[in-house]
Amino acid sequence: MKINFKMLDQPVLIECPTLLVIEEVKLFSNIIEQIYSYTEEAELKFYDHKNNNLKANEMVIITDILGYQINSTTFLNIIYQDIIDQLNETPEKKNQLEQTLHQLLVQVDDVLIDSELDLIANEVDIKAVLKLFNVTIATDYHSINERFYDIVQVVNYLKKKKLLIIINSLSYLTQDQVHDLFEYITSYGLRTLFIEPRKLYGYPQYVIDSEYYVYKFEE
Repeated sequence: MKINFKMLDQPVLIECPTLLVIEEVKLFSNIIEQIYSYTEEAELKFYDHKNNNLKANEMVIITDILGYQINSTTFLNIIYQDIIDQLNETPEKKNQLEQTLHQLLVQVDDVLIDSELDLIANEVDIKAVLKLFNVTIATDYHSINERFYDIVQVVNYLKKKKLLIIINSLSYLTQDQVHDLFEYITSYGLRTLFIEPRKLYGYPQYVIDSEYYVYKFEE
């Protein structure tokens, strides 16, 4: 996976992880805005080794690590569908669950008969049941550091997501925490792009300085 935009002499290869530092404030703001409103037709490009443009729905973009809701509707709908797909591969479990739901419907119908109104109950699908029981991703944050790990784990699980972008967030972590986080991301092989407004010492990174000069910094 690569990123390319006007200021780059050549595309930046996005590995797991990659750190891009944009020190020029206006450029930083402009690039973040382009990423946030990314489309395949935009000037800023994300593409794979076959030069296929990345689709907006194949990315997870986090601009506020503190306020990011990991149990967003988007994430949960993907997870619900994954659970349904798993059930389709185990017909015995799926049939058992459907029979249980049907029995529950019969009991509800019995209750509705006693009503003076003409009420009916409809069959519910498995996705509706998952929502009814408020199936969510278990989170128990004790630190900002733990939020990074949970996000990486969940995005890696969502196979249709090909790129995680985290913006202006590494300043919350110590150097040791950043090192451990990068190793964790590498162990998953998750393509992750960190975009920061200032250099981080101790890590290889691509830097665009205040004079728009692009270079690789490895101290």
